[in-house]
Amino acid sequence: MPGGSWCNPPPKEKILEVSMKYESEMKYIIEKEISLALEKNMESWGFKDPRTSLTIEGWCKFLPNPQFVVCYRSPLDIAKSLQKRNGFSIERGMNLTREYNTRILQFLESFDKQQFSENLIVDDLKS
Repeated sequence: MPGGSWCNPPPKEKILEVSMKYESEMKYIIEKEISLALEKNMESWGFKDPRTSLTIEGWCKFLPNPQFVVCYRSPLDIAKSLQKRNGFSIERGMNLTREYNTRILQFLESFDKQQFSENLIVDDLKS
């Protein structure tokens, strides 16, 4: 990521700036995935990656009729998981979770609601 990483997210503007440099590659990836899904008679396809909350605006223009599912997990559970897996303090884990959740909400608020069907699923998963 431009000047950051999953655990030190760069500003949204930097991510969008870099995304513009890779638009042809991003478009190719989406077209390939859609083609593979059609070959398998799949009506839809998707993926789960928390980092998408940082990069979704760059990908969105290549997604025909996108629909989003947002899974919510207790920030404290995430912080504890990051503490166990990465040695982060609870405070660092909570701050990182807040950043990801803020970016998800900002994206959903800014996205043209008429272009997609918003599906929010709230599920408090355990680590």
